[in-house]
Amino acid sequence: MTPTTIVDIIIIGGGIIGNSIAAYLSRKTEVTILVAEQNMLCSGSTSLAGSLITRLREKTNLIPLISETFSMVSEIRNTLNFNIGENKTGSLHISTDHPPVLNTIDLQQIAQKFDIDTYDVDKNFIEKNVPWIKTEKVRQALFVPDDFYVDGIKLGLAYARMARQNGVQYRTNEAVSEILITNEKVVGVKLNGENVYAPVVIDAAGIWSNRLLEKHNVSVPAAPVRSIYFLTKVKPGFFPEKHPICIMPDVKAFSRPSNGALLFGIRDSKSSFTHPRNLPHHISDRKYIHADEMWHVLKNEAQEFCQLIKKTEEIEIAHWVAAPCSYSFDGNPVIGKISGIGGLYAATGCNGAGIAVSAGLGRLVAEIVLGEKTFIPIDEFSPSRFSGDVYADEFMQLCSAQRSQKKSG
Repeated sequence: MTPTTIVDIIIIGGGIIGNSIAAYLSRKTEVTILVAEQNMLCSGSTSLAGSLITRLREKTNLIPLISETFSMVSEIRNTLNFNIGENKTGSLHISTDHPPVLNTIDLQQIAQKFDIDTYDVDKNFIEKNVPWIKTEKVRQALFVPDDFYVDGIKLGLAYARMARQNGVQYRTNEAVSEILITNEKVVGVKLNGENVYAPVVIDAAGIWSNRLLEKHNVSVPAAPVRSIYFLTKVKPGFFPEKHPICIMPDVKAFSRPSNGALLFGIRDSKSSFTHPRNLPHHISDRKYIHADEMWHVLKNEAQEFCQLIKKTEEIEIAHWVAAPCSYSFDGNPVIGKISGIGGLYAATGCNGAGIAVSAGLGRLVAEIVLGEKTFIPIDEFSPSRFSGDVYADEFMQLCSAQRSQKKSG
């Protein structure tokens, strides 16, 4: 007879969010927790992220979540002795000579409200620290010295190490094919053909989240929307290894250094989306953009960004990445109880900020599941805030627009 597996909490998804939830839950309770991941840990959207951890955001409800990640990274650095590829470069928020999308005065007001250190910088600062930018194109620039970027995979694995040290069980390369529900209450999941029982299930499967919910006529208001970024060839004299992260909303771009090369992301005006039913088992099992479309994005959508770069004709593209991540229709994460099914929770819809908000979401989900007072309000994150058809093209186009209109890192 096959032994029956019974635990208290099952987390579906071993990406950075699932691992963060496991780490926070295991700190707060001694119940048995199982994380189920269909591939290797952090091998989905986490593995393809730009991994910026920048606090100054137009969507101010994200700032406390990111501040929690700041605190957790400090703890990992000081106590876990685990290298997460932390690079404290600061971030530079740039307004160009185009009509500004985001006024730096507004950013200063946000910084003051949330006690974020910032200061205005002049063109001499930019020339010295970001020598590849044409300073004559810069209208204003605001520097945030404490921002940084990490290796997203390593940060996710650091959360997993913390969780394992607290007794969390992991099953990798085993897919959850079904969430088991009886009398409108969760009773477990079907994992690799085996029934694993638990009264609480947290769907942190990212872009795959809705595939598991569809059978039960429930959903989360998010869709898999394509992100795209490029990596240049190495030019260490031109792209210093420690130059600041650059946030450039006027030209719909961001950048960060990458070992003497430049990594930059472009928010194309029509970010394509993938129907949840058409997602592959592994994120790398499918191409999300063809070469001709990639060059179209670079030539047309990145035109204004390229006009900011000195000697554009000498810059060579070495690599490019296009893959989906989970975007909601309103730019807010999807966190909380799934209405109508007892014991079922969602944690997805990170809108390209999953690395930055990871610890904050981990803490928030742990507080919700354990019935504690949450450290920030959660109404804006409710999975029930959208009542329409999340599989309709019109809804997915709303999610796509959120990426195209994004103004922060």
